[in-house]
Amino acid sequence: MGLATVFGIVESHHGNIRVSSEPGKGTVFEIFLPHTAETPELQQKIGDDVSGGAERILVVDDEPLLCEMIESLLVNPGYSVTATTSSVHAPETFRKSPHEFDLVLTDQTMPAMSGLELARNLFEIQPNLPVILTTGYIHQVDESIANAKGLAGYLMKPVRKKALADIIRKALRKPHSA
Repeated sequence: MGLATVFGIVESHHGNIRVSSEPGKGTVFEIFLPHTAETPELQQKIGDDVSGGAERILVVDDEPLLCEMIESLLVNPGYSVTATTSSVHAPETFRKSPHEFDLVLTDQTMPAMSGLELARNLFEIQPNLPVILTTGYIHQVDESIANAKGLAGYLMKPVRKKALADIIRKALRKPHSA
């Protein structure tokens, strides 16, 4: 997981991160989370109550592990997935066969081109393309900005299987305009 994702998770739980570093000795990250007396609900078992489909999805995330994880979450319920870690190559992949993709799922924070910039490029090729934006930065882009830019959905990292399945089904059902 990238540091930005960790920061987003900690901040969303009203926590804090303290960093100390000494040249030649290393870096220490301390994560502080508020104490709660509540017992967390049991998380769903993998595969429980998650709807899928046969649609074709382009996944773009510069972090290889996250890209691979999202791809596996989508392949299991039946989606056909093309995954790339390059926001620069994603428009080229899409441009070669734009009608081969029903939806794009992209990270916001990537080198060379952000998820919003990527979406804008893809909308030039196919204006009604459903694009879902994921981010670990809680203050960088929010749902209202994503909606204003014509995106079909917005999802905070860490991505949960049920939330991902729900937002994809919702995005594929509604008409879009960039």
